[in-house]
Amino acid sequence: MMEVKKRITRTSSRRAGSTFLRAREVHRAAFGHGARMAVVATILLASGALFIGVTALPAGATACSSTTPPSSYASPDSCTINATVTIDSGNYAIAESDNGSVSLGTVTLTGYNAYTESNNDIITAVDATGSGGGWNLTASATGFTTTSGPSGNCSSTTPCTLENVELSYNGDSAPTTGADPSTSCDSGSTCTDNSAYCTSGASLSYPIALSSTAADICAYSSSNGMGAVNLSSMWWLSIPGNTYSSPYAGSGATFSSTITLTLSSGP
Repeated sequence: MMEVKKRITRTSSRRAGSTFLRAREVHRAAFGHGARMAVVATILLASGALFIGVTALPAGATACSSTTPPSSYASPDSCTINATVTIDSGNYAIAESDNGSVSLGTVTLTGYNAYTESNNDIITAVDATGSGGGWNLTASATGFTTTSGPSGNCSSTTPCTLENVELSYNGDSAPTTGADPSTSCDSGSTCTDNSAYCTSGASLSYPIALSSTAADICAYSSSNGMGAVNLSSMWWLSIPGNTYSSPYAGSGATFSSTITLTLSSGP
């Protein structure tokens, strides 16, 4: 049963040669379909014409029901839907644009100090933890050795070593200039990135010499580095004039070093 309350106000006036004019305002509060609906109607009668204007305002909508046919109806009708989502934390991941192998080219010894470098190597550091705690990227490197020199004197049990050289990480291609690696968000990732962030979590000075002990090469402070961040990286090899390539390897031997990257929480 719908309860209806009415308040009617009548005003009338008569003028010579004119018709009667009456205005009625009807205010109704209706309850139906579990939700309150206020209805305001204005009725105007003039010269035998009838004009009606209605405004309906839904209020206090309840949750939508799966029951059909519905148990009640209203005009307009409304109901609410509660949307939920569950987020599971991810982890860290590293990708590298050269598929785990970079070339430092070919160097001919001249007795003078020399440098050689890799092409631009993009390292992608992915922080999918959702923690906003920042992260550290470290690198370590083994010495340059060969197990199959042209002379046939190098083997897996007795590798030949390239001595006195130094491998470094840098963000600039110029061998005598140090620079932070330039950074950007990887395609498809909205990340928290800025080129200055690589040194926001640690005091780093580039280039960074690598050894068998892991060293920070990029450190993002708290609230930074979330998402997938690309680091524009260069690997340098400095070759002093007194570099000793081992006569057992022979000319034209290819030496290799294993670089290990580790991405972990930090800074």
